[in-house]
Amino acid sequence: MLREGKQVWTPPQVFEMRDDARCVSDTYASESELTVVPNIATALLDATGRITYVDPVMERITGYPAERFILEDPFELVHPEDRDFVMRIVEGSLMTLEVELSGRFRIVRPNGESRWFEMQCRNLANDPTVGGLLLQICDVTDQFGARFSLRSD
Repeated sequence: MLREGKQVWTPPQVFEMRDDARCVSDTYASESELTVVPNIATALLDATGRITYVDPVMERITGYPAERFILEDPFELVHPEDRDFVMRIVEGSLMTLEVELSGRFRIVRPNGESRWFEMQCRNLANDPTVGGLLLQICDVTDQFGARFSLRSD
């Protein structure tokens, strides 16, 4: 997509991945090829780890407005037991170009409910259309919770 004479990053296309969870590929799609996936949120981080872009899906799946991620510390939204783990994934992604790191963690929603999310991070700082860390999360509470309850029975 072109905006004001320069190319602007557009979200990647979606494909099926492990455990039947819908996740995101590392290939880019043109706007005409874009598949809308209502449960995957995308954010971009700069080289310092500061969030510079959050798509509208983030608010719907987390319960927090985009401004909360951009203007305040987003790690505060992560469940305290998972916070160090998520910070290590983001830090590792910031230090390693074009390697995808992923993991599952919980976010505490504004109503106090904890939801499970799967996160994928890839440092695309060398890609001029992205210029930073691509972070995508999807809510896997239903899938993860069902598997967990089957194992504990």
